[in-house]
Amino acid sequence: MLGLFYQYLIRHHRIVLPGLGTVVLQRKPAVSDFTEHIFLPPSYSFHWENGDTNPSEAFFIWLSHKLDIAEEDAAIRVTNFVADLKRQMNAGKEIFWEGVGTIRRGTESAIEFEPIETELTFENKVHGEKVIHENSTHTLLVGDKEKTSVEMTEILHLPEAKPFDWIRIAMIAAVLSIIFMIAYIWKNGLNANSVSNQKKITPKEAPPTYQPK
Repeated sequence: MLGLFYQYLIRHHRIVLPGLGTVVLQRKPAVSDFTEHIFLPPSYSFHWENGDTNPSEAFFIWLSHKLDIAEEDAAIRVTNFVADLKRQMNAGKEIFWEGVGTIRRGTESAIEFEPIETELTFENKVHGEKVIHENSTHTLLVGDKEKTSVEMTEILHLPEAKPFDWIRIAMIAAVLSIIFMIAYIWKNGLNANSVSNQKKITPKEAPPTYQPK
């Protein structure tokens, strides 16, 4: 019976054991490994949910087809089978469900579920390489007109503004100043008179403030 339960669980991702709880098959999404250039398939693990619920009618219909019996007989078999599991667990026995995990009666009569350690994978990993389309073009809607990506690149491309190089300008000005000073000293010599104003200033006589008529 646990083998049939396993088939239903794998197909429908959950199964209710009346009076015990529910086993849920949780799916983890696929993972991409860029270093190895592979895609790992989705993995699955089992999870236990406590709760005194009953299986759906679809479960008994499915089981009746598998056993080739009436739905009422399928429901009776499930009830009797789960009741027997309860008696075994109450007696301290662990129920090992192959491919799913272990069910036992824990402290304070709670149901404990220990899933299998290995994660299930029903698909194989695949190899994948990143595709780079060089010089690819596509159409963009700009306003009410369509333009290609190449045209938009040409329209939006602006020349980069070069920063004004103040340091280079200052260095050139300093070099020119040094050259000018060297040329001036070479021509006039290095003395106080060469750097002073040698033009003589002759003061004019002030006109008399009073002249006789």
